[in-house]
Amino acid sequence: KIRKHIQHRIDIGTLKIVGNYDHLEDIPGELIMKVLAFDTDLEKIERVKARLSEKSNLEVSSSSRGNIEITHADAQKGTAVASIAEKLGVSLEDTMAIGDNLNDKSMLERVGYPVAMANAIPELKEHAKFVTDTNENSGVAKAIYKVLENNE
Repeated sequence: KIRKHIQHRIDIGTLKIVGNYDHLEDIPGELIMKVLAFDTDLEKIERVKARLSEKSNLEVSSSSRGNIEITHADAQKGTAVASIAEKLGVSLEDTMAIGDNLNDKSMLERVGYPVAMANAIPELKEHAKFVTDTNENSGVAKAIYKVLENNE
């Protein structure tokens, strides 16, 4: 399922495959927002993740086993949620976020109603107030209804 999603993103042009990261800055007309690295060698992925995590201007996470996502430290879902809430005049304590993988952690750590999907990785579930159903079984809708019912 993940491979299909990745292939679709490649097909529509939102992901580009490169054989070498050394010359990413040399691609004319491209704005690089995130670098995804994939490998079947999970130990290698963990070593690279650990080394990159030492850089203060980078944020390294993953959305599945065997990959790492590298972004600028300020380009996180948690930062985005805080910015949107501020623009809308909504307190983060009154905000809900729902996630399923490590790239959602910064978002769940900032909001008053952090929710993990049932299919979320265990580490993310530790940051949630509650776990909703899976994404294939209307988990997002169920989480919204639960929070609304508890706050009437």
